This record gives sequence, C-alpha cells and structure tokens, in this order.
Amino acid sequence: MKVYCTECQENKDESEFYKRFIKTEIKQVKEPRSNDIVMSWNITQGICKDCLIKKFTHTYKLFDENFEKTLKAMCEDYDLPFIVSLVSIHNDVNFIERLKFYIKDIHCLKQYQTMTYLESVGKKEKSDIDFINEDIKQLKNNIEKAIQKEDFNAHNKWMNSLRDALELRDKLEDKTKWKEFSSHYYEGNKSIKGENEYIALWEQNGNNDIRNRRTFKVEKEVPTIKIELSRDYIIEGDRLTIPMKIGKYSYEIHANKVDGKWITEGKCN
Repeated sequence: MKVYCTECQENKDESEFYKRFIKTEIKQVKEPRSNDIVMSWNITQGICKDCLIKKFTHTYKLFDENFEKTLKAMCEDYDLPFIVSLVSIHNDVNFIERLKFYIKDIHCLKQYQTMTYLESVGKKEKSDIDFINEDIKQLKNNIEKAIQKEDFNAHNKWMNSLRDALELRDKLEDKTKWKEFSSHYYEGNKSIKGENEYIALWEQNGNNDIRNRRTFKVEKEVPTIKIELSRDYIIEGDRLTIPMKIGKYSYEIHANKVDGKWITEGKCN
C-alpha cells in the first residue's frame, strides 16, 4: 500500500512509515448550495521515517539537545502517549536510536497502542511493570497454544515478542531499584582538617530520585585499622571460634549455631 508523506509530499511504501504515524482520513466534495456529498474517498497519509527523524533532529537542536522535551513535543504534535518511564531506559544510545526504541515500545505494549497524548499525561495508569507482566503472561499462553498446534511460525513470533517484553521489564525494574551512594567533600577552606569536611550518604534509583539523604560533619580524622581474620577457624558442636588480629593484638570471635545460622555473641575475647 502506498502512503502519502505530508512532509516530503511523496507517495511511499507503507514500510517506510511507523505505524502510529499513519492515518486514514475521509475526503469529501460537497455541492455548494445543497451541501450534498457528490464525491467521497479515503486518503492515507502521515510522515515517513526519514522526514520524522529530520524533524525530530531539528527540534532536538532547538531544545538544546534535551531529549525528553523534544520527545514530549513530538508526542503532543502526533497525539502519541508520552510515558516518562520509557524515556530514560535506553539512554545508553544516541538520541535517534532512543527515538526508535521509544516508538517500538509504545507500539509493542498493548496498554499504549491506542492511548492518546492527553490520556497519558492527564491520568495515572497502572505501573508499566504491571502491564508488562500481563503481556508476558499472555505471550506465554500464546506460545503454549502454538506448541500444541505445532505452529512454528507463530511460536517464533511469540518467542521474539516475549524476549522483547522480558528485556524491557528488566530495564524498567532496574530503574526502580534503590542503590546507596556516598560523597566526601569540603566546603570553604580545604586545608583546615576537620573544619569544613563532610560526608553525605543517600539512596538513588535509576530515575535519579533521591531519598534518605544524610550529611555528617567530620570532626576529626578517623584512623584506619587493619583487621586480619584467620582461616583456621574452630567448630566444636554448635560453637564457632574465629581467631583474628588487630595490629599486634590477638582476639577470638565466638558464634553459636541457631536454626542453621551462625549468630555472633556480640563481643570478642
């Protein structure tokens, strides 16, 4: 099928367009006096892949290479869903590849296939991971049915979709995981030891959300102590003894076995 590109004004093959950027409209010619329809036909048009990338690149430069702002403007122009959680999961590639991944994701995930721009920004939906888990469950059912019918073409198709869905879920889950970070810094005169020295601790996820931030002022330099644990530990029944050395002094750590786990006594001799 041929599709008319509204940008370059050429008729091109359907494969040269992204599916979400093609629309079929009804054109009509009416008789001026009676307003009766004298002619009606369908026209399929949109913006081809090449023109879309050129337009996106131009807007990207106007927005000082801010990908999220550029994508949001594009979604608003073409009435596509703008899903914040999908924007940052492919940030390890250039902006054109990120655009292609985003278009692929909103096409493959059924919760976004018919969603409009206003629907995406105007109301809170279920989490993306919840939707993906539903898709994964359905894909697994489709694979089982294909195996029963010995339909290997369908089996390969659903397997590819399942692989894409699992990969996307892993990336989304990685974005929601909280990791611990720390920073050692100085304020003012760095030469005065302990006067302007601070340590900051916080948790941060893949979306750059921060929680539990704590700042500690370093009052004095903390000495480094080397602790050596011996591998020659001793187990006598449910009691464990581990020899260790701190500097020139020798100590022992004792632990008791409780419900299959070694629990230390909280002191050493």
